[in-house]
Amino acid sequence: MKIPLDDISFIAARARYFRILDELRADNAIIFYQDETWSNAGDEKRSIWIAEGGSGRLKKSDTKGEIEKMIIYLHTILLNQSFPGKRLTINGIINEMGFHLDSLDIFTCDAEHTMDASRFTKWITETCFKLRKQYGNKPRICLVIDNATWHNQQTDDSKVPTRSLRKVTIQNWLDQRNIEYEPVLTKAELLEIAVKFAPPRRYKVDEAAQRFNVEILRLPVKHSALNPIELAWAGLKNYIRDNNMNFRLVDVHNLTMEYLAAVDGP
Repeated sequence: MKIPLDDISFIAARARYFRILDELRADNAIIFYQDETWSNAGDEKRSIWIAEGGSGRLKKSDTKGEIEKMIIYLHTILLNQSFPGKRLTINGIINEMGFHLDSLDIFTCDAEHTMDASRFTKWITETCFKLRKQYGNKPRICLVIDNATWHNQQTDDSKVPTRSLRKVTIQNWLDQRNIEYEPVLTKAELLEIAVKFAPPRRYKVDEAAQRFNVEILRLPVKHSALNPIELAWAGLKNYIRDNNMNFRLVDVHNLTMEYLAAVDGP
């Protein structure tokens, strides 16, 4: 029986990740964990009291005995169907002292357009500047991120040609790097050469952080459970669902800020 995440590649990735993490901790590095989450104006408890006619969202009564004209329904409608349109994206970093409030990025979006590489790289640049200014030049600072596509956009000069490019474009790529090839070679053969001489991958996020001497450490693929911020996000979602009374995005924003500001260290 095959065990999920028990492949050799996953085991090796975990070993590398924990080895680097141990090294950072041994060096008293300042480590923050980053992630994004989303919240909809319709976030609420799934099991609630509603009127017999289907209108309203009423809290459970504290009174005992039979409650006339009220019944319990299980609220299982998908949020995007019930409340289409805008939602909040919440992007932040956390460590043992709580959320780093100065670097929070909370903005309105829709289901199709949320975070992108351009916005995230800009946020990384601003956040690393704030962290370095706050902690000074001496300590090591590391941001732990996952492998979302907008976290892993390569720099232009480290990209390898793909089969969607024209043959002449691939030839130009090889020429710019002084890589020899026979003029009679086909496009597929040129791509093989390009892959063989592929430069090391470099990411825009990493280079933005390096400007401020901030390190980037990526979680192993499919290992979001290793990110402690996930626990904070779960708490945030529960807080919003418990206190969301008016189902307006502005209220969700206010509840989000209340929760994030209240999360602090031990």
